[in-house]
Amino acid sequence: MQIPILLCLFGWIQVVTPAVIPGNDTEPEKAPLVATVDWLAQHINDPKLVLLHTGAREEYDAEHIPGALFLPVSDIATPLTADPMFELLPPDRLQEVFEKLGISDDSRIVVYFGKDLIQAAARIMLTLDYLGLGSQSSMLDGGMPAWRAANKPLTAAVRTVGRGKLIPKVRDDVVVNLTAVRSMLNQPGIALVDARLPNYYKAESAGRASRAGRIPGAVNIPYNSLFDESLKIKNKSALEALFRAAGVKSGQKVVTYCHIGQTASLVYLVAHYLGYDARLYDGSYTEWSSQPDLPVEK
Repeated sequence: MQIPILLCLFGWIQVVTPAVIPGNDTEPEKAPLVATVDWLAQHINDPKLVLLHTGAREEYDAEHIPGALFLPVSDIATPLTADPMFELLPPDRLQEVFEKLGISDDSRIVVYFGKDLIQAAARIMLTLDYLGLGSQSSMLDGGMPAWRAANKPLTAAVRTVGRGKLIPKVRDDVVVNLTAVRSMLNQPGIALVDARLPNYYKAESAGRASRAGRIPGAVNIPYNSLFDESLKIKNKSALEALFRAAGVKSGQKVVTYCHIGQTASLVYLVAHYLGYDARLYDGSYTEWSSQPDLPVEK
């Protein structure tokens, strides 16, 4: 899966890509970015499938899709009390998290939310993309509510898995930093997309940010406009209309941000789904607004 590029070549997060396993010439079958309940039901017994449930622990303990393993989004990001807040962990720590869940280089991964945290599932998808696993990872459309609505089985049983063997192929074209975002302001080929709700975008509320407002030139595509009442991703024509209405043009590169990089992960995912070149500004508006020398727009 080719990922988007969206900034000048300066300021990107740079990471050394680990070597590929010698002799491993076979590529896993490409998985759909957004998987239906029927698709998962057809592949659920695939020996290479790793099914990840995110959300509240008590919900997972009560019931989950058979074979699913629990992955809270807090396991793959820096703590909310840290500086930087809620950003990607170093590759070696992410490797440890995913290997413990049985993920290997040839795994097929499906991520789903237990109740309604679609943005958490999208954040896990972005992290898998960052590690080079995007082409073999899918998000279950509608999450566990859709699975339940289709009368598919649920269980409280937790399966035991062996440790996987994963060599991350870290991508430097998934996440961008503050320096890169600053360099791209007013660039016509770039669409800076604010995924926050309109009251934050319009500076009616600052939330946890140091200053109310938005990054100059950003357009608004609220993350909750991308799915319907059943928590399923809207069809492509509806999504394309949303992007056009916001002012995102065909061929532009998309960089998305929110408060701390979680809800923007859903816009990142959908931008890819629509064929846009995309990036996530991981520090997002919380970091941007904390720098007094950087402009904000109201």
